[in-house]
Amino acid sequence: MKFQHVPASRGALWVRQGVAAFATRPLAYSGLLGLSLFASFVLAFIPLLGPFLLLGAFPLLSLGFMIATRLTLAGRSPMPTVFIAPLRVDGPRRRAQLWLYAGYALAAFLIWLLTYAIAGSRVIELQQLLYSANTPPEVLDARLSDGHLQLGMLVLFALSSVLSVVWWHAPGLVHWGGMSASKALFFSLVACWRNRGAFAIYMLVWFGTALAAVILVSLVSSLLGQLEVGKVLMLPVWLMILSAFYASLFFTFADSFELPSADTDTGSPSP
Repeated sequence: MKFQHVPASRGALWVRQGVAAFATRPLAYSGLLGLSLFASFVLAFIPLLGPFLLLGAFPLLSLGFMIATRLTLAGRSPMPTVFIAPLRVDGPRRRAQLWLYAGYALAAFLIWLLTYAIAGSRVIELQQLLYSANTPPEVLDARLSDGHLQLGMLVLFALSSVLSVVWWHAPGLVHWGGMSASKALFFSLVACWRNRGAFAIYMLVWFGTALAAVILVSLVSSLLGQLEVGKVLMLPVWLMILSAFYASLFFTFADSFELPSADTDTGSPSP
């Protein structure tokens, strides 16, 4: 699979293409996301292995949505089988995918351990404060001003960003390109770096979209004097934005590499 270089402006186009794909099959994408959230909830409660299985499922989740978008572009409605399609392939590609999932889980776990070593239980306490609707602003401000917490969050954000870049294209390169896990990780890193301008715009536009949605819902609910309604509406708005984001992942891959022809039955490449 050959690299393709795109201008920075392509990042905004990826967002628009993702939104358009979601708008084509909103119920299908919403159903896939709902299924993913339910599966994550189930995995989280499996003793011992649950957290690792949950972390390792993230690359599978992204690839499943990429396959879903490719099917959507072909005029087909994506089904939940998109999440098992990456494992219904030949042995070498399946083993490479499993190595990717295991490697991602291990790397994410090590990043969390390092963050905890720096910030201790402050990260968990911050999560609890953010989830609580009755947290006083001064308590939250005091927690956020903690130097150890700030350093821990900085390390978490920086290393998680590197992890995302290295794994961004890797599942697709294994699935459609037949690469080994190590080769896929390398080429994913190189492709993201070569198109770093487009990816920077891509992430900024998504951040702006999410922020604008929060502001709009909050403003409308405040004007109507129905703050509780705004809280209720925020959930489906976030789910739609997240679904559109996952729908856009395929376009970041398709513009970074030359894709092989697709099999009309599975959304996987022809042998």
